[in-house]
Amino acid sequence: MEEGFQEKAEKMEKETDDLLKEISQIEQVKREEAEKERELLEQQLKEMVQNMETQERTYEENMKELKIEMEEERKQILEEQKMMLEHKLKEQMRLMEKGFQEKTEKIVKELDDLRKEISQSKKAHFLSSLLNSVSTGLLLLLPGTGKFLLHLLK
Repeated sequence: MEEGFQEKAEKMEKETDDLLKEISQIEQVKREEAEKERELLEQQLKEMVQNMETQERTYEENMKELKIEMEEERKQILEEQKMMLEHKLKEQMRLMEKGFQEKTEKIVKELDDLRKEISQSKKAHFLSSLLNSVSTGLLLLLPGTGKFLLHLLK
């Protein structure tokens, strides 16, 4: 009887060992799957950060180009306005010499209007600078998100 008990005990011990090995293998598979999932998430996060950085660089380049274009356009408008002003001044002098008072008054009004336009153009440049400051502030917010995501990678 003792031999039968011994055999049963050995059989149960073997079954227990087999179960423990099987549990260990299952846990190993779970750990490997969790590691693969973590690596996949890290890769996705890295790609998101790279995309954000690319978008940020593109945004900065576009803003820089837009600022250059706006400044060139502003300079061109001012140059055209100065040329018109000079032309009107010359015409005013010519008419004053000839004594055409009515025409002179009309040109004086046009000169005043041109001066106002120039003044408004300069004010528009101020607004452009203000928008530039606002966009720079917004840009500072974007890198913070990127920095946050980079921090998560570490």
